[in-house]
Amino acid sequence: MEPIGPWHANIGDILSHLFNQQARGRFRVRVQYPINLGQISQPQPDLVLYRPGIWRGQHPGAADISLVIEISDTSLAFDLGEKLALYKSAGIQEYWVIDLKARQVHCFVAPAYRRQTLSDSISPVEWPDIRIDLTELSRERGLSGRSSPSVVTVRADDGKEKPTPATDRARLGPH
Repeated sequence: MEPIGPWHANIGDILSHLFNQQARGRFRVRVQYPINLGQISQPQPDLVLYRPGIWRGQHPGAADISLVIEISDTSLAFDLGEKLALYKSAGIQEYWVIDLKARQVHCFVAPAYRRQTLSDSISPVEWPDIRIDLTELSRERGLSGRSSPSVVTVRADDGKEKPTPATDRARLGPH
């Protein structure tokens, strides 16, 4: 595999930060660490949302995981082929492939694992109050280097979007 490029790493950092801010004890975020999908399979996805706990004797397994995310720059065929088959057969509940080149997300949800391709916004099935604005996430920094659009909004219990405080927003661009 090729090394992770800067845009891939930046998207991973943004999503990790965003999910960690929104976790509020409901889940933990794992970044490029192994997950347990059987004795011979311990992939290291870009991001994983999984149940809180102490993981001393084993890595989280499919029953502990609510979302697996792969960020794809050069590995799209592998992420939509072998990895998709692995995660589906292991019983991963939700799998996203962030296609950096096409600026879209391929989303698969158990049990059917039918592909949904999204380019506007996305929410994890288990955490629908978190909405990721994909147009903002994929927007590259402008020539001025000063763009820093918000990437996440949180839905209130009544289903209406509410802005998050500036300190709670994931930002793109230079810091």
